[in-house]
Amino acid sequence: MNLTQMKFRGFTWRHNPTEITVKQAKNIRESILPFSGSKLQDIGMAKRKIEGKGFFIGSADESPMMEFKRLQEVFMQSGSGMLRLPSYEPFLAVMDRLDIIGSKGAKLVEYSFSFTEQSTTESIGENKELISTGGESLWDYANRFEVSIDAIERANRHIKDINCLKKGERVVIP
Repeated sequence: MNLTQMKFRGFTWRHNPTEITVKQAKNIRESILPFSGSKLQDIGMAKRKIEGKGFFIGSADESPMMEFKRLQEVFMQSGSGMLRLPSYEPFLAVMDRLDIIGSKGAKLVEYSFSFTEQSTTESIGENKELISTGGESLWDYANRFEVSIDAIERANRHIKDINCLKKGERVVIP
């Protein structure tokens, strides 16, 4: 049994959603060949699509609607964030849908959501490479990608000042 809590940006689900579906597909292109039919080409993996639904359950500290509104605030932020799902390695995603299905009394709110995987990094073998926007630190990247600072430092021996990166500096995420 995997007890990993689902997380996105700064939001952690107190109770994992009751349903999570991860859809993976390949991009296939069909080429029509004159006088000989067609040929299918595998042109790589499509971005994963994550869908799910669940319930926010009220507690002594917070109503279920307050918890939904906290998630809604995260949803309203633009751009991608790190998504952690039970049984999956964390990856960048964009939350593209959040619906409130209904309230089942004072202590239960049903909701649904979807995410689309975001590929903003270039792959270098097993590692990922990013370009610094400046003023960041390797600590920021370690926290963002949930990688130890030691591993980040080992992968980035070319960086002179790990506390203040220059704009355009290459950062390798192991």
